Amino acid sequence: MVFTAVEDAVLDRATRSFERAAEALDLLRGEGVPLVLCSSRTRAELELFQQDLRIRAPFVCEDGGAIFIPRKYFPFNLPEAVAVGGYQVIELSAPCAELVEALRQAALRERVPVVGFDELSVDEVAAEHKISLLEARLAKLRDYSEPFRILDPNPAARTRLFHRLQRAGFRCTPHGRFYHLTGNKDERQPFRKLKSLYRKAWGELRTVGVGVRLAHLAFLREADLPIVLPAGGQEETARLLSELPAARLAGRAGPPGWNEVIVELVGHRTLQAAGRSLEG
Repeated sequence: MVFTAVEDAVLDRATRSFERAAEALDLLRGEGVPLVLCSSRTRAELELFQQDLRIRAPFVCEDGGAIFIPRKYFPFNLPEAVAVGGYQVIELSAPCAELVEALRQAALRERVPVVGFDELSVDEVAAEHKISLLEARLAKLRDYSEPFRILDPNPAARTRLFHRLQRAGFRCTPHGRFYHLTGNKDERQPFRKLKSLYRKAWGELRTVGVGVRLAHLAFLREADLPIVLPAGGQEETARLLSELPAARLAGRAGPPGWNEVIVELVGHRTLQAAGRSLEG
């Protein structure tokens, strides 16, 4: 199975297209290799991507806040899951309303001015992130995380705020100019859980993780083969590789690099299987 980031990996940030990863996507579909999207994006955003990609697989949304598993995807019941639409959902974070209130209280007590997604209009989100109004509406449909921006430039203010939130059991993940607040203290939990479900359903499993940024460390650390795409800048790529001694650095950035590594890995697996079949 493949854990993957979305932006600057399978999705071209500039064109908002998956076209340059089409060969690898076709190969994954043809070989029945699950592609698990892992993102800070919302359920609504990832559902739209899955439609474009023509895949039906679990996905991990909102920085590990929840795992969405298509109903009857696994051949057994998931007693810890709740039914939401056509999914069984394993919820790992506090609900968004609780996060919004926790952020508000922490910011007041530490006297650190912040602005959260909850306070922004759809137009403001679209302008802030340079996205369409439709994309902004989908980004606002948050269930398990609250993005926020700290208005005080003093690093000490950020430290005070983060310490208070962490003591209360919350986690802050950097995403550009914003931080994402979630209630899932163990960022690797969703990926360990998914691996255990796949093994229970189908036995032997090899996992590949393809990431770009430090925010992707959780699933890269859970992958048997972590692959880093050099799209996050030299310093960030270097830090990722230092955190992942067994990682492989892709030769190209973005969807072309993603396409190359997946075609190489899955194509090699296909050739090996064909060889075993001929030997048999």
